[in-house]
Amino acid sequence: MDKNLIDYFIPFMPLERAHIKMCAKADLEQKEHPITELVLNNVADELLYFPDDLKVFSHSGCKKISSKVDYVMG
Repeated sequence: MDKNLIDYFIPFMPLERAHIKMCAKADLEQKEHPITELVLNNVADELLYFPDDLKVFSHSGCKKISSKVDYVMG
């Protein structure tokens, strides 16, 4: 921001498990895989969450969802 290379700073809130499952659902639909609550939970379980005691927010957001879907469905 010092050299005017960035016009705005927009903070993003971390995604919760429900948001992760929505990303997984979209990826499953795109890949024409069956969508069940079990599959969505299995994909969501593959990610890391914080804080450690509550595990509410995803560390990586939806960035790794596609590879996790492939792993779970593999």
